[in-house]
Amino acid sequence: MNNQLERRAIISPLFLAVLMGIAYDRMLEVAHKSLLSGLIVNGLLLIVTFLLVSMRFFIGNQLYLVSDDFKKLKELAWLYDYFVITGQTICIVFLGKFSSVQANGYSSIGFLQFLLVLYVIDVAWIISLVILSKLFSYFRRPPESIPVKWAFLNTFLIFAIIILNFIVSDLYSTTGLVWLLC
Repeated sequence: MNNQLERRAIISPLFLAVLMGIAYDRMLEVAHKSLLSGLIVNGLLLIVTFLLVSMRFFIGNQLYLVSDDFKKLKELAWLYDYFVITGQTICIVFLGKFSSVQANGYSSIGFLQFLLVLYVIDVAWIISLVILSKLFSYFRRPPESIPVKWAFLNTFLIFAIIILNFIVSDLYSTTGLVWLLC
């Protein structure tokens, strides 16, 4: 492996880990305030949702960043994937900031909106990988390296959240958060 590829392989997961650390710091900050104010059940449900979503994306993205398929990508394809993964992680930072019911009460954009944005970014990225891989040789990659199953799962979750929004009047209520967690 040449020197540039080695640096990319070391720095990209490290930077992602730092961003995830910021996300967890934001979550702990608002979770602490939330738990002190007495909304224990709702606060815990939102925190658990954040933890499950963030761990799924963090582990998946880290595994992708250290995979041989990712390391072998040409510069532009590597940069494209890395920017998308960084964008996803920034969404997770905002999820952390909105990991309390109170934080969502003061804003028109909150946890659920950032969760939907995260899922949409992931689905759009995966679809774009399939399309770009077929259209441009520069973006070609092994078909098994494109996580199409995650696109199906996240598409389902997008629709589930939208439908849930119509069924439950307040998604930040205990009932709404339990359904969201399921």
